[in-house]
Amino acid sequence: MNLTSDMQRYPRWDRVFSESQKRVLAETTDAGSAPQKPMAYSLGEPLGDPVAGGGGSPDYILPDSNRRILTKAELRTMGLMQLYLARNEITARKGQVFSTPMLQQYFGSRSWYRPQEDKAYAALDTIESNNALLILQVEKERGGPFLGRLETLPKTLAGLKSAPDIFPYSSTAFLNRSIVESLSGPHLALARNEIFARHGFPFKSKVLQRYFTLKPDYQRNSSAKAPSFNAVEKQNIWLIEKIERIRGGAWSWEE
Repeated sequence: MNLTSDMQRYPRWDRVFSESQKRVLAETTDAGSAPQKPMAYSLGEPLGDPVAGGGGSPDYILPDSNRRILTKAELRTMGLMQLYLARNEITARKGQVFSTPMLQQYFGSRSWYRPQEDKAYAALDTIESNNALLILQVEKERGGPFLGRLETLPKTLAGLKSAPDIFPYSSTAFLNRSIVESLSGPHLALARNEIFARHGFPFKSKVLQRYFTLKPDYQRNSSAKAPSFNAVEKQNIWLIEKIERIRGGAWSWEE
């Protein structure tokens, strides 16, 4: 039984996610033994992609960034991960082969991507060049670029300043599996807890309490121990937990 059969059995998405999550826990947890990777992988791929603004083609972040001049206003509505992918999407259209495994894996999953293995990719035109520079500018204004800000996290998170969320849009847009798999254990844990923090979750971990208290939008709510997650949040938590269990369990910080 897998995610596809759950979609056929249950009429509502929240029930699909609930049943799938239960199965992940059952299949990847065995007292005294390591997670069972083959069974966990059998659950299928996550739904959706990190598309911008809820419109356009699901295969592109910005479908027309090669045809029109972008604006700062529209770019500022996007998360750092979306911006990072959107900027590299411009050269991916030209067939660039990426040295960063995460980018190569991500664009390799796009139906339109045609890597130019044996020759240099075509030069960017004026519109494409200007858009790439504008996206980079907005990334830097918001504390990016994405990979540049994913520093190695200390075991205690001591002295770590509050940074933009790893996935600012994880409550409104589905995460892409290849992107989630590119994160380290500590970053996976933070990305998962970011979703809880948006609901005011009262963390028991003193480390997470200190970390999220630094964020201006975090409002601790002692009664929010069982947040009412929307369908997107449930799917994204499920995906992150799945990757964590495949790797042997969630990361925990020293107090």
